[in-house]
Amino acid sequence: DTALINEGGIFTHVEEPVRSGRITIYPNPANDLVFLESEGLNPIHWQLHDLSGQKLQAGIYDGQDHISINKLPNGIYLFNWRQGKKKGVEKMIVL
Repeated sequence: DTALINEGGIFTHVEEPVRSGRITIYPNPANDLVFLESEGLNPIHWQLHDLSGQKLQAGIYDGQDHISINKLPNGIYLFNWRQGKKKGVEKMIVL
């Protein structure tokens, strides 16, 4: 299970890795690059949103590269993904 750790009213980190049962995002929290692992063979179509819902980044992850997050300000983001007919939303923390 995933747990947000609250220290003095500030969410500082989540237990790593974040698992949805279908993908794993690591490291989380992160400050430069993140990687994905998946049980499936299909590419992962993804979008990264801030908490207001604004789409900040999007792409297709095929397991051969990384996702750069080094230009994002510190905060909590929503990582929306789709792989074939499977989809989900994960919380991602940038430090």
